[in-house]
Amino acid sequence: MDAIDVVLLIISVAIQIGAVYLSWKLIRRSTRSLPWVAVTIALLFMVLRRILSLLGASLEIEDTIAYFAAFEGLGLMISLLLFVGLFYSAQFIDHLDEVERSRESAVFMQDLLAHDIYNYNHSALTCLELLEADIEDRGPKNDQLLQTLREAIIANTLLVENVRNLSKVQSGTLSPQPIKLKPLIDDAEKTVQMAYQHVPFSVEMKDIDWDTMTIQGHDILREVFINIFANAIKHRKSSQTRVIVGLKTDSTERDVVLSIKDHGKGVPDEEKEAVFNRHTGGGLGLSLVRTILTTFDGLIWVEDHPGADYSKGAVFSVKMPRAVLGS
Repeated sequence: MDAIDVVLLIISVAIQIGAVYLSWKLIRRSTRSLPWVAVTIALLFMVLRRILSLLGASLEIEDTIAYFAAFEGLGLMISLLLFVGLFYSAQFIDHLDEVERSRESAVFMQDLLAHDIYNYNHSALTCLELLEADIEDRGPKNDQLLQTLREAIIANTLLVENVRNLSKVQSGTLSPQPIKLKPLIDDAEKTVQMAYQHVPFSVEMKDIDWDTMTIQGHDILREVFINIFANAIKHRKSSQTRVIVGLKTDSTERDVVLSIKDHGKGVPDEEKEAVFNRHTGGGLGLSLVRTILTTFDGLIWVEDHPGADYSKGAVFSVKMPRAVLGS
């Protein structure tokens, strides 16, 4: 064995020792499936490396420097690729672990912040109710100020709840299942009525066989109707708000399409898409609505009342997949 063989052997052994160390590090530091894939590839590379060496010996070409160097060089290159791959796998695992720690920290801070803000809003709303009961002769101007303050507190509470629900949706842990549509709408109506007690609010559901309206979704779809109803109150033109829920088209075997009509300020044509954008439209509420529906293969869009201009009110069309019962 000449000097070249000794150098190649030392380099090959060093690379394989490094590969073994990185494989041990990957297994020790993470329970992900990626380390096991990397170690499997490492073992395959080592076996291939040994096969090449044995092949060179079996062909009795070890005395031919050119061929022997070719086999050893190929084996060395494979070992080097193995080492580089394992090195970057280790770096990638470290990065994933850091991302996971950051995500867990962000979720914790979000839950903590949401919990505290919700409690502060509840206390502020309680104090406001006591203040309203204490002041007998407020006058229309003060009434308006108190109402504006109340709606700001309610909007803040709804925003916190929307942020928490958005986090649930983005986590990908919500599994679709058959769910009755009418209880979702009833719960949403009660929630909005409790939140906006100072505004007469009602939901009228047209004569529909609601018992057959079963969709493929999740309880979080309730937030879709809560935000649409709250949006109708926010943009109302009178002291009371009435929303009509009915079928926009006949339900098919695949989808249910509901129309939710209000009689508020309406949405101009140039803003009909922007209202679902959290940055330029209706804030997080309607953006969350579209996100939730999209997660469960649904759609939402807004139109004007049939035969009327936008100022007569908005019609939100909600399309959801119908559940296949018994599946």
